[in-house]
Amino acid sequence: MVKDPVCGMDVDEKSTPHISKYNGVAYHFCSAGDKRKFDSNPESYVKGRVEIIPKQDGEHEAQHGEHHGSHEGHSVEGFRKRFWVALIISVPVLFLSPMLQQWADLGEVFRFSGDAYLLFVFSSLIFFYGGYPFLKGLC
Repeated sequence: MVKDPVCGMDVDEKSTPHISKYNGVAYHFCSAGDKRKFDSNPESYVKGRVEIIPKQDGEHEAQHGEHHGSHEGHSVEGFRKRFWVALIISVPVLFLSPMLQQWADLGEVFRFSGDAYLLFVFSSLIFFYGGYPFLKGLC
């Protein structure tokens, strides 16, 4: 797999028909539209000076076809952000967990009225926020 230099999507270099050569290097694209953009000004994409311009609703999907829609939001950066947020929210869950309090022999140190509700809220946040891309795939 290689990255499309225009949109950054992973592309299988063995199966894509959209290929351009520039300075002796082959560049692979996920769509004909990205290939045309690259061919019109390859220097800007190779050197990384391209500005990301927000696209109108539906323009990106229309340009690339339907294959982007099923993987929307599935980027390494997105998963990394969800991981770190879920990890931070996990800290209070661990402190509020009665079983871990018992194992650590903390007794009633972190107990207060409503702690079970707070534990439920934090746990639900971890489940729904961290698992959103996977839950979305179930529908």
